[in-house]
Amino acid sequence: MKQSYLLARYRKLAAFIALALPALTHLRALAQTCPDNIPHITSPTPNGTSFVTSENLGTLRNDFSTWFGMAITVGPSPITVNSLGRLVAPGNSQVHTLKIVDASTGTDIASASTNVDTTQGTGAGTFAYGNVSPPITLSANGSYYILSQEVAGGDQWYDSNTTVTTTSDAGLTGPVSGTGAPYTVTPSSTNEYVPLDFTYTVTTPTATPTPGSFAAVILATEPANLKGYWKCDETSGTTLADSSGNSENLTITGAINANYWLGETGEQGTCFRADGVAGYASRNDAVIPSLDNTNFTLFALFKGGTDFGVLKALAITNSLTTNDLAFIGQNRPTSQAIAQARGHSTIMGSGIANGTAFDGNWHSITFRRNGTAFELFVDGTRVASTTATLATGSTCNRTSLMHMLTSGTTAYAKGSIQHAAIWNRALSDSEIVAIQTARTINPTPTPTP
Repeated sequence: MKQSYLLARYRKLAAFIALALPALTHLRALAQTCPDNIPHITSPTPNGTSFVTSENLGTLRNDFSTWFGMAITVGPSPITVNSLGRLVAPGNSQVHTLKIVDASTGTDIASASTNVDTTQGTGAGTFAYGNVSPPITLSANGSYYILSQEVAGGDQWYDSNTTVTTTSDAGLTGPVSGTGAPYTVTPSSTNEYVPLDFTYTVTTPTATPTPGSFAAVILATEPANLKGYWKCDETSGTTLADSSGNSENLTITGAINANYWLGETGEQGTCFRADGVAGYASRNDAVIPSLDNTNFTLFALFKGGTDFGVLKALAITNSLTTNDLAFIGQNRPTSQAIAQARGHSTIMGSGIANGTAFDGNWHSITFRRNGTAFELFVDGTRVASTTATLATGSTCNRTSLMHMLTSGTTAYAKGSIQHAAIWNRALSDSEIVAIQTARTINPTPTPTP
């Protein structure tokens, strides 16, 4: 009887152990991966090419709290940054925030930051990395700061007498430091603080065909995303024809040869000129119906002086509000270009402006949205940028040239426009440069007096 009882107890105990053992094993594994309940940050295996190829370390210090790192200028091809790295100095044990800053504006690039745990990796004298997710593409010929947040009395790091050698896909331009814009840069092709590194891949430029006219270059650039393209080369009538294949023709408002002129000599064929009083062209819908989570590129050639008079010379808008829009034009009354976008709120609050575009000569203006990054180009060169998160819920119902259709009274442009194009895609740097380069293909000859 006693033996039967003991046997039954033994069987119950064995069953309990069989059920509990997997759970205990799992808890033991979790305890090993997260000792003392501290969040565990694994240093990723570097993905791509390391920018820094060797380093000669300078003086150790930890006597100041600010951002330290290096300034770089990207080469002729864009690069995509996959991870940011910080060299582990002896005794380092902390987690550091690393980020990328657009040197032209002094603003942090959205999503271009990561945390690097110096206890990970392979120890002192090597780099520990943190992934940049999603990877960030840095523009060709663009200038940037790679920075690490350091704290007085915390982990040691190496002073700016540290020298490094790098790859040739970007150039080191000096050590940089500061709590925020404007950062302090000491020009040097070899020196940096900490030091820092990043891994990257070179972004292969999109091959652009070499057609025999400027219009052919536009049409060959992301044709599936070209939503509207108005060459403005008509010589009569009341319509500016859409050449994108989407039948988004614009109707001209005003009296011909009084408020607007057709067939006048432009830079690339003939152009559309407006009087600044009543002439413009539009349609009662938007070639991009909503800006919600939609990248875009706006492009046009303009000729006008400082009396051009219109911020929104190529625009998609909503006729009932001053939100829900994207445009390019003149930062009146200056010669600068301006661009702005808004979703269903007043963000972004003001436009970005720079460059020389309204000095009486022909200039190209390009406005690109890529996620939260907005960039303005004049004659193929980036002149301004910002970051913004546009509110969703936007609805656009107008497309216009030389006059913006929103709530309230808006001005009319005094000047000329041709080859206006809108894509629902962020063109690459190489595509923007290719369009600019194509302006030298068969330009309209200057008439001989």
